[in-house]
Amino acid sequence: MTESLSAGDFSDYLSKLTGPIPYPLTNDYMFHMVFQNAQDVLKGLLATLLEIPPEEIVTLDLLNPIVPGETVDEKTIVLDLCMELNSRKVIDIEMQVANKGDWVNRSVFYACRNVAASSLDKGDNYTELKTAVHIGILDFNPPDIAARGALYTQYRLMDLRTFHVYSDKLSLNVLNLSYLDKVPEAERQTDLYKWASLFHAKTWEDLKSLAKGVNGMDNFIFTMAKLSEDDKIRMACRAREDYERDLSTQYSSGYNEGKEEMKEQLEEKEKAIEEKDRIIAEKEKQIQQLTAALAAEGKNDHSDI
Repeated sequence: MTESLSAGDFSDYLSKLTGPIPYPLTNDYMFHMVFQNAQDVLKGLLATLLEIPPEEIVTLDLLNPIVPGETVDEKTIVLDLCMELNSRKVIDIEMQVANKGDWVNRSVFYACRNVAASSLDKGDNYTELKTAVHIGILDFNPPDIAARGALYTQYRLMDLRTFHVYSDKLSLNVLNLSYLDKVPEAERQTDLYKWASLFHAKTWEDLKSLAKGVNGMDNFIFTMAKLSEDDKIRMACRAREDYERDLSTQYSSGYNEGKEEMKEQLEEKEKAIEEKDRIIAEKEKQIQQLTAALAAEGKNDHSDI
């Protein structure tokens, strides 16, 4: 998207990008569209997340491109980045900002779906099975304890006793953006930290500062800015924000309703306990009075003798 500008005009355009980013990379529609149009940068991201040298990425085919501005239907359009790497790996990267309470099961389903997508045809050799990788970029605290305590977590099939990896054909990875502030200072110079920070950037100034020295990032930022100016893209991004906001509201409402219901149940139980305590106290008082009366009667009987 840079051919129409001279080098000078291109630099001038980037220098004028200031203030809040209308739709940052945490917007899953913008996330998909930017990387769809900047695959050189996508290769850099993949190299970091898969922990491989960039030169090992020979071919990268996006399996689910989106027509710019196309109306998003949850049932027909997948906003994850689904791709095939070197014809050997099927990779799915998902940007998720709303905690829907189903992340663990969702990620397992997506990973297994990738395995099914790369399934063998009748007569194929099992050695031809492709590796399936699901990478979740989460902007909320993950439900799994291991993922909560790290910026990046990778899960494999392994033996629980010896921790021997059974197979690397299935992988579940989580990039936890909510952990950014907790990353030790010594680890903040890594490419992984820079990428996580890029996803969290809210202003053009922050994005440009973080992108310095990263190959292809000027074109990446230019692409993102131009997409942000497109009315159809903006409408699609806004629709995604509204959708995620509604989901978050519903989730919060359900949580608050459940919390209120739990509070009422606890109050009822506390009242029942208080009533039992009152009855027990009365019974104990009656027992004490009866004991005292019996003791007094016994004394009177002895005095008559």
